[in-house]
Amino acid sequence: MIKTTIIVLKLFLTLFLIQSMNAQIAVKSINSVPLAERGEINNPVWSRDSRTVAFEFLGIGNKKKSQKKPKVMIYRLGSYQSAKPLLKVKQSTRTLIQTTDEISSRLPSWSSKNNNTLYFLYEKYKPRFIGKYNLDYSDLPVNYDEVIPLYKSITQPSEISEYYPISVDGREYLFIRLKNFSRFIFYTNQNAKIGYKKHSKKFIPNENQVIPDFKKWIKPNELIESFSLSKNASKIIICKGDDKDKIFLLGELDIEEIEADYHKVPVQKSKDGVLQEPSFNPINSDVIAYLEMKGNKESEIFYHLLLQRLDTPRNYLLTTELYRNEDNKTTRPNSTSYVWHPNGNYIFFISTDEKRKVAYVDLSNLQKPRIRKLKTDIEFAEQLAISPNGKYLAVMTKIASETDNTDALGQLFIVELTL
Repeated sequence: MIKTTIIVLKLFLTLFLIQSMNAQIAVKSINSVPLAERGEINNPVWSRDSRTVAFEFLGIGNKKKSQKKPKVMIYRLGSYQSAKPLLKVKQSTRTLIQTTDEISSRLPSWSSKNNNTLYFLYEKYKPRFIGKYNLDYSDLPVNYDEVIPLYKSITQPSEISEYYPISVDGREYLFIRLKNFSRFIFYTNQNAKIGYKKHSKKFIPNENQVIPDFKKWIKPNELIESFSLSKNASKIIICKGDDKDKIFLLGELDIEEIEADYHKVPVQKSKDGVLQEPSFNPINSDVIAYLEMKGNKESEIFYHLLLQRLDTPRNYLLTTELYRNEDNKTTRPNSTSYVWHPNGNYIFFISTDEKRKVAYVDLSNLQKPRIRKLKTDIEFAEQLAISPNGKYLAVMTKIASETDNTDALGQLFIVELTL
């Protein structure tokens, strides 16, 4: 009886493993986000409850591209209305210098704690100063003065290059990299000041708000390319250095106790390879994915997607066919060309085939990672964003005319997935 039970269990486990290895992600539905005009789309991001997507939009009108300003747009899943602008446009009265309250935004990012709180960068004294708004979709667009000016409460001393809102013990922190002080990563509970004003009225950074014990790990002229945080900000991984000398630095953080421990991640790479864009597995922070940029004698650039456990130098090559648009990297330092599924078992990426289709890697067998194309008619993908519940994949596409890239047609598709 016991032997029979063991045999049945073994057969069950074998069948389960076979089914897992052959499991495919199906597409249940595809919908295009309705837009009131043609334009370019950037940086789609999902709300915490997976019901709303925000993105940057640059309309194509009669103005030259240099005279236009991107704005944050909001779309509620299932709505038949066009995506709504977050803010109203308010022109000033005619003066010698014509000003506008139209948003000049970058990097919209939803709160990790609240479903309706949206952070974004906008133009105030200078571009890329941070604000937030607790939105009600039915009230959009809203007046400019309804934005909470976070840059004031944190005394922001410079434009923001990169930031992430992360909930730590029930309190939402911002982790920030500044344009003029790119050697450091600052953190604030939204009250702690990351800068202060000297007697000369010049703003300077508050180095007491640099992540704990980090300054001794960064050289005077060394730059940070990007950083990524694990859930609850217990770990941070930083890509720093110059080109072929780039390394990954892993930090174990205790923000509440203001403590940290760092060490260099032992990553194997080719002689001329450049490490880029590490990110944590959302379920297991001992595992990262990252890119290695490689070239050939014909000066062609290729991007390889790899995976590695942080407790070993062993890495796994997932694909050599990842598409990454270098011309579209001015708005978000970390890649939107690949994204982890929230369950940690799949990575979606944009392939380098002729039509730039969306594909995914099944991580159930790292010795032979299985790559499949997502079965859609979507072509020329540029960026990806997956919802927190893992049910929806936002795919931003861009198709330019043959003669003028300013006439680009951007679309945002919402792909409903079934695992």
